Amino acid sequence: MVNPPRHPKNRRNARGFSLIELLVTLAVVSILSAILMPAFANVRTMALRLMCQNNMRAIHVGLMSYASEYRGESLPDSAYTDNRRPQQLMALSFTDTNGDTSWDGLGKLGMGSRRYLDDKRSYFCPAHNATHTIDNQNAQFDPSIELPLPGETVYGNYHYWADWNQRVLAQQSARARTPEILVTDGMRTRQDVNHRFGVNALRSDGSAIWLGDAQLLTKLKDLPSEERELTTRRQLELFNSIVTAMGSSAR
Repeated sequence: MVNPPRHPKNRRNARGFSLIELLVTLAVVSILSAILMPAFANVRTMALRLMCQNNMRAIHVGLMSYASEYRGESLPDSAYTDNRRPQQLMALSFTDTNGDTSWDGLGKLGMGSRRYLDDKRSYFCPAHNATHTIDNQNAQFDPSIELPLPGETVYGNYHYWADWNQRVLAQQSARARTPEILVTDGMRTRQDVNHRFGVNALRSDGSAIWLGDAQLLTKLKDLPSEERELTTRRQLELFNSIVTAMGSSAR
């Protein structure tokens, strides 16, 4: 006797998802992703901004150590202020007319035998993704040697303002009430500005603040879009106005 074929007791439970159910599920997932992705992006942006500020605080410790132990009350100087080239104040090295190289500005904090800031990562903002990342500067950026390797200028991601700020703000009465800005995100070109919609700034009291008012952002748009050096006159005009805008934004 041949037994009849057996069928599942509940065929309805054995079926898969219908096409409509799959489409509805995908639509829900897409909507949730569209809602959550901007929030995740904002969290990442804020995290990178805070990491950048931590770098600036480390730079402040290096600056104060240098001032108290190496040159009395003096901060590291920069040959670019004497050459009236504020666009280059984010450089860590300098090459004179004879081709001789030396560490410059913030580069003096961690190079050679005396080191006040020898962690390479402190010179590079984690948000920077253009031409001066720690990876593509690594070959030239060797803190263990007394002099930088000959060749291209070594750049970090931070603009060292100290002496330039003193010159520009000397006539402004607000300077006595507002701590001087020593370091900001790089401003050689628009690509060197590490963060969108503003810049981090390190003040002389060690505080790291965010500057992003409309006046400053307008000035930053005047920076060249590519790596080229402005004329001396244009550098003086533009960077003097940027310093003034930063001072107003920091009040």
